[in-house]
Amino acid sequence: MLPQLCPGCESRISRAFCESCYRAIDRAGRSRCRLCGSEVLAPDARTLCPQCLSPSWPLDALRVRALYWSRAHDPGPLERAIWRLKYAGDLSVLPALRALLLSCPLEGLGEIDCVIPVPLHVSRLRQRGFNQALLLARPLGRKLGALLDPLGVERVRATAPQVGLGPSERRRNVRDAFRARPGRVRDRCVLLVDDVVTSGATLLACARALRDAGARGVSALCLARAVPA
Repeated sequence: MLPQLCPGCESRISRAFCESCYRAIDRAGRSRCRLCGSEVLAPDARTLCPQCLSPSWPLDALRVRALYWSRAHDPGPLERAIWRLKYAGDLSVLPALRALLLSCPLEGLGEIDCVIPVPLHVSRLRQRGFNQALLLARPLGRKLGALLDPLGVERVRATAPQVGLGPSERRRNVRDAFRARPGRVRDRCVLLVDDVVTSGATLLACARALRDAGARGVSALCLARAVPA
């Protein structure tokens, strides 16, 4: 019975975001690595960054729907919506964020057997009351005809928030923080889902845990990639 409001500016709308906010959401550009989304010099969608050329890279592919500019003084519509979901517990923005994630092109990901949201540690889950990655991932299982399995990977160690940490600090922070359950992921092609990817440390730690547990393939889909303002 209540009017639908844009999660970016709270104007009345009839779609996920108003036209102005939707245009303001930056799409992930073609001059980015086709696996991890980091910037590359050549504007070629087939280009890989040096990191992804490494044989130890555990992800088969990474798809990112939009860019997330870290501007605390002037957040854009996507930043405001994600902040409202994660830190204010405002579930009214969830339909708009789900619609944005579902509009991400999924070609090239190959076969997907199960969708696994990046887990929170039980202490963080108890504090927040929900896992935003799981809420975002729910419609993906139906769209892909794949099993949604929030128990395929668990976070076995509480870690400090990644916000404000540099790339090497992020990698150390999540090292050995995840464990995959072999009985749930062995010989399966897994799609990891998260809200925001910054350095990729969390996704990579999850992917390595999945590979160690016998996953046949691991790809990832994120709503946004954080980039410096």
